[in-house]
Amino acid sequence: MKRIISIIITVMLLSIFGVFAVFAEGSGGFELASCNPEDGYDKVKSNNVMVKMFFTEDVSAEDTQKANENMFEFKDKDGEDIPFKIYYNDKDAKNICLLATQDLKEETDYTVLIKGELQSDSGDTLGAPKTIEFKTKKPDSMVAYMLLMTAMIVLMVVMTFRDQKKAMSADGSAAAAPVQTNPYKLAKEKNISVQEAAKLIEAEKEKAVKKAEKQNAKQNATINKESKAKETKEKKPEKKVYKVKTKRIVKKH
Repeated sequence: MKRIISIIITVMLLSIFGVFAVFAEGSGGFELASCNPEDGYDKVKSNNVMVKMFFTEDVSAEDTQKANENMFEFKDKDGEDIPFKIYYNDKDAKNICLLATQDLKEETDYTVLIKGELQSDSGDTLGAPKTIEFKTKKPDSMVAYMLLMTAMIVLMVVMTFRDQKKAMSADGSAAAAPVQTNPYKLAKEKNISVQEAAKLIEAEKEKAVKKAEKQNAKQNATINKESKAKETKEKKPEKKVYKVKTKRIVKKH
């Protein structure tokens, strides 16, 4: 009986250890956890391209960096090498970045290869190579560029109008003289450069502001004068008339 119980306990222990071993083998290890851009992404801007890779273990130790110097390849669709630099993140030891040192072509497929020999700080390796494929997008259209330029011009006009409005008096009585605010239009009218037109506009703005300030000062002086006159009038004593309440007796001689 004791022998049977021992056999049963042994089998149970072996089964438990086997489950733990399988779980440990399939629950982790050194792997590529994620990347940016994601594999298959097709809207990457063609300038300043950086591929960020996040692993399940630290990869930032000095010895690890030296060992992984030749563990990456960056190629275009024709297999041509793209020059790049490797950067490590001081705040995230599991992060490696590849920065392309030249602008990429628009609407072109690119591939980043991570070799299977890439190792972590603990000495683990990927075991199998990993690839990240992405595609650059179309260049921005001229329509979008023109809309941006139009928005900038409108913003400049609005800001100029706001500056003129600030130069007016608080009650709006001293209005600033109208000033040309479009340097392009003024340059065309006067057949001068845009820079010269901008200088003329600034000079006119300063003149208008000084005129408004002068008018405001004149109005304030008038208001102060009227206020002082009113105060003086209020302080002037009024003549009082006293009435005799009792009858006056006149003596006859």
